[in-house]
Amino acid sequence: MQQTTNYRVVLPFYLYASIFFLIGAVLLLLHTDVAEAHYFNPYTLAITHTMALGWGTMIIFGASHQLLPVMIEGN
Repeated sequence: MQQTTNYRVVLPFYLYASIFFLIGAVLLLLHTDVAEAHYFNPYTLAITHTMALGWGTMIIFGASHQLLPVMIEGN
């Protein structure tokens, strides 16, 4: 029987990812004018880094913590 990582280990990663996704979505709703602005706009950079570092990284870390033991067939 193949065991995966306990859900309590990966759940904080997914919770933080969902929080950062909601923050990024709210920032996009509040600052819709950034779509027409230059890419070096501080709001555009803040939203991009919130989504990339907050949401994307936490999803990757959570998935890797959950799938790595399965891939290497360990505990």
